[in-house]
Amino acid sequence: MFYIRIISGFYRLVLPLMQSYIKAGDFTVRGKLKSALIDNAIYYGSYLFICGVLLIYIALKPGLDLDG
Repeated sequence: MFYIRIISGFYRLVLPLMQSYIKAGDFTVRGKLKSALIDNAIYYGSYLFICGVLLIYIALKPGLDLDG
């Protein structure tokens, strides 16, 4: 089970990077890799920002009881 989690996490990071690398319009390997990293940083950064805001909202919401 541990190896499945490692492989799953690897594909969640590498596959989007490779897809962006293929779609990049640069002519050099370095340029394509830079464009792919920037593209994925924007995607994952906005995803983390939205999740962070929602987590802070849930944590600070008065009257919310998570005891069940």
